[in-house]
Amino acid sequence: MGGVSGLRLLTQTPINSDRPVIKKFVAIGSPFNDFIDTFDDQNLDELLKNGPTEESERFILYQAEIPNMSKETEVLLIGGALSEDDQSDGTVPLSSALSVHHMLKNNGNETQYMVVEGQGAGHSALHENTEVDKKVSEFLYSK
Repeated sequence: MGGVSGLRLLTQTPINSDRPVIKKFVAIGSPFNDFIDTFDDQNLDELLKNGPTEESERFILYQAEIPNMSKETEVLLIGGALSEDDQSDGTVPLSSALSVHHMLKNNGNETQYMVVEGQGAGHSALHENTEVDKKVSEFLYSK
């Protein structure tokens, strides 16, 4: 739940000169739209373009507070898809992990995403996946 709490902090606290600006934020397998899977109603492209078709209370809170987030914060969202039939990391639906993409882009935040597929896409395996490690390193250390 670190990604959920981190994004909440970034959106909940109004921007002012006393608060440091977070330059980059990475969320791995975070249930931003609780555990709602919207892929029965939409595909990945539709989710990224329009946001989720069903919104949890948590997601609605993000929508209300997103204007507080610094537009300078770049974001990387990572989610897992165990198989074509299981578009989740075994815990968090991929559609939930990527649900805030549209909202962040509309707020003016540079936002990237990564979908990890197959055996290394399990919820607990994502943070140990070398492909994920490489992407996170590239994201954090690029200018």
